[in-house]
Amino acid sequence: MIRVIRIPEIIGERELEKIRGVLYGWTVRQMRKGRTWNDEKMEPLTPITLQSRRKKSSIPLQDTGRLTQSVQLHRKGDVFVFMSDLIYAPTHQFGATIRPKRAKFLTIPADPGARYVRRGKWIFARKVRIPARPFFPSENQLPPRLVDEILKIITR
Repeated sequence: MIRVIRIPEIIGERELEKIRGVLYGWTVRQMRKGRTWNDEKMEPLTPITLQSRRKKSSIPLQDTGRLTQSVQLHRKGDVFVFMSDLIYAPTHQFGATIRPKRAKFLTIPADPGARYVRRGKWIFARKVRIPARPFFPSENQLPPRLVDEILKIITR
């Protein structure tokens, strides 16, 4: 999955590298706080999801940390490219409805041990809606707090 932000060409090379660091830090901090890239609170997890989490944290997108670790930010001229190579990154960025492919129901473990115990608690569903929790920018707009951080770099 790839998202792009363009910064005006009037900014120097050193400032662009500093801005890249600010954008990367912003993205990772927002994910760890459970906030979208635009600084809005992410939709909370369902009680079933909370119950089955390994780390017992209620912050969305933070169960294993793989998604946060997969965030990459590259600069190509005046363009910043946000990337994640995980197959489920677009599902979290845009939301999705998951339906079973080869069975009547999805089977969802109701507790972390259900995957490993033969008679664990399972939930059966015909479909599951995963809400959008955008951790990359959705358009070429920057949140006010982030604009302030970037302006500090440019005006130094």
